[in-house]
Amino acid sequence: MARTLAITDLIDAQRQGVPQTEETSALSRETLDSLPRWNALAAEIGEQFSDLLCEKVVGAVELSMMSEREWRKSSEKPGLIVTARRLTVRIPEAKARLLTDRLLRDPQSEDEPSVDGFDALSLAPLLTVILDGIRRAFGIALPMPDLKQPQFRWPLEPPNPAKRILAEFQLSLQDGKQVPLQLLLPADATNAMKPKETGAVETRHLHIGLPVEAVLGRWTATAREVAALEPGMSLPIPGANLDAIEIAIPCADQAVSVGSGKLVTSRNRHSIEIVSAPSA
Repeated sequence: MARTLAITDLIDAQRQGVPQTEETSALSRETLDSLPRWNALAAEIGEQFSDLLCEKVVGAVELSMMSEREWRKSSEKPGLIVTARRLTVRIPEAKARLLTDRLLRDPQSEDEPSVDGFDALSLAPLLTVILDGIRRAFGIALPMPDLKQPQFRWPLEPPNPAKRILAEFQLSLQDGKQVPLQLLLPADATNAMKPKETGAVETRHLHIGLPVEAVLGRWTATAREVAALEPGMSLPIPGANLDAIEIAIPCADQAVSVGSGKLVTSRNRHSIEIVSAPSA
């Protein structure tokens, strides 16, 4: 039970570090509670997109609450729009074409592919990664949009005035290009985001992602010393010990230590062998 309470406290403390804006304050309690899972999902999507695009991709996500009318007004142009029951996906047209080109590019060649027209079906692997990730993280089964009939204009029917959840994934490609990908979800999707009661407090929280830091040392330096840092300098770490590296979770006020370990090499990669951890 002691470990369960510690995990719960860490989740609450880490959540306090999420900045509150007018958009996030309108989100339901269930959606706010799910923010760490959304962040973990974005990181996972970045890793899977890296494999698909054969380049480093970093994913981030922001959630807000808005009506479809507000959503249209916030977008300069419609872009690529594909829909399914209770789901709308939007990618700016130029960014959708960029993703298509990257997917069709030969990873062994530096030349950009020659693509006649635009085939939205080539984006199916990317959308599959996102929808499968949402299903695993939240238990929300969203259908694949009809990529055979992509639209580059807003639907003719009037926008629904009801508030919906806007999940905007920001994909940072290896060359610095940014690709926003928006999902407009039904507001009641938060019902599926609420953890199911299992009878065990710890189990309800095991799916939530927490940022982990490996800390070799902490110390205080003057502003002058920090301003004088430059490439090539050697920075001594007071009290550094490769056999006593702290494992910590960064929270709103301070990092919380959850264990310690020592630096080792495993499969030609630096790793940390855990020496101490919370008792079960």
